[in-house]
Amino acid sequence: MGSIVIMFLLGLALQGRVYRPNGGDILDILGFVGDVGAGGLYIVTRALDIGQSAVSHATADYGTKFIIVAGLLNFISAADAYHIAIGKKP
Repeated sequence: MGSIVIMFLLGLALQGRVYRPNGGDILDILGFVGDVGAGGLYIVTRALDIGQSAVSHATADYGTKFIIVAGLLNFISAADAYHIAIGKKP
């Protein structure tokens, strides 16, 4: 949990973009799915309107990727916890 929170907050500190739900470009949709994976962190950033600036330099692009990867890492950890709970994984 700590690595997901730190990665998400580091992405925000690098001025990364948090995607909004839209039916536009496929990359925007995939970015949104990655962001939503962060769960409560995504809801808080959307409620506080953080991460809505335009990506204007390279570090902001890295920040956006950090935010997406934090959400995807949360999906993976949830799937892993499920497999441990049902006994498929020791």
